[in-house]
Amino acid sequence: MSVNQKLANIGQSVGNVPALKKVLMKNLEEGGGGGSTVEVTQIVSSGTKIATITVDDIPTDLYAPNGGASVNYSTDEVKIGTWIGGPDLYQKTLVITSGLSDAGSIDVSSLGADMLYVYDGYWDVTDGDRMLTPLSYASGNRNYIAYNATDNTLDYDLKSNWTINGLVCTVRYTKASS
Repeated sequence: MSVNQKLANIGQSVGNVPALKKVLMKNLEEGGGGGSTVEVTQIVSSGTKIATITVDDIPTDLYAPNGGASVNYSTDEVKIGTWIGGPDLYQKTLVITSGLSDAGSIDVSSLGADMLYVYDGYWDVTDGDRMLTPLSYASGNRNYIAYNATDNTLDYDLKSNWTINGLVCTVRYTKASS
């Protein structure tokens, strides 16, 4: 990868800041240092390592976010970064195709999570037509899904006239052990 390609990636990972690219290019051309102060306001600390820069004799690795601009989903647990305050943040997509009724709870204790922070996805339901209904869809006092932190379950209630074919739900969570 050329220096210009690396700088383009660096710019993307820190919000495409032209001034940073200019300072980095000057430092690279002058063999480092350059007497410039570099301030970075957005840090990407995971993904693909694309370069190491040294400022005031302190080396710093620069990363392109995981997959660049792509989003990767998996039914396996994947460490995707850190949550506020530093605990590791994990992501896993749950695909459930049987055992669902109009209302119930989905046990997520096997994740080993101490807290779920984000859960999003869709219900695969039939009501005459097959529909992929977002988890966030609400109708009257039904159609909800909520994380029950006490029981470590996803509790839900859906329209009783739907046939529930399945659920696809991507969850992001931290673990007490990380």
